[in-house]
Amino acid sequence: MDDVLKQVRGGLFWTNTRAWIPWWGRDVPWGGPFEILVGNPSAVRWISPRDADRFYAVEGGVEASSPHALFIAQLNRVGQLEPGKMFSVDGQGHFGWWLFELHNHDFRVLAWA
Repeated sequence: MDDVLKQVRGGLFWTNTRAWIPWWGRDVPWGGPFEILVGNPSAVRWISPRDADRFYAVEGGVEASSPHALFIAQLNRVGQLEPGKMFSVDGQGHFGWWLFELHNHDFRVLAWA
């Protein structure tokens, strides 16, 4: 992990130059520019859309193939949390795993606190 994240004064320094993106049923390596969400953890919370009445999800970008909002999600895969995404009209989360994009109904969405 030391080659990926390095702690420096004032915060985190990212040294990795590639990301993996779940897209169109695949887990695609991405070498182009990408952003990392950082901020005060007290400003957000993880919620299950099935258990919440009303919430405001943190938008995580767009996908060219969908006009719907894309939210930041985390999914439970065999007791392990995986980063992923969820569309505003979808009842499942999506995450990349070993070159494939998988779907799961056990997920939480990042929402504003």
